[in-house]
Amino acid sequence: PRFGRTYRDAPDIDGRVEVFSHAGHPLKTGDFVKVRITGAAGYLRKGVPLSEKICSTPQRTTAGK
Repeated sequence: PRFGRTYRDAPDIDGRVEVFSHAGHPLKTGDFVKVRITGAAGYLRKGVPLSEKICSTPQRTTAGK
């Protein structure tokens, strides 16, 4: 599983989301994924992606350089 947080969570303060990816679609650091929360224990939430489509982090460009 990979760990992430919701758009409302602050790093080092709020809990995290443990995401179990679909077979054949591994998650990478920086990926944005819509997740269905399937369980929780304390500050840890567990979830699965809503679809196989994963949006990767946009690539930064150095326009004009």
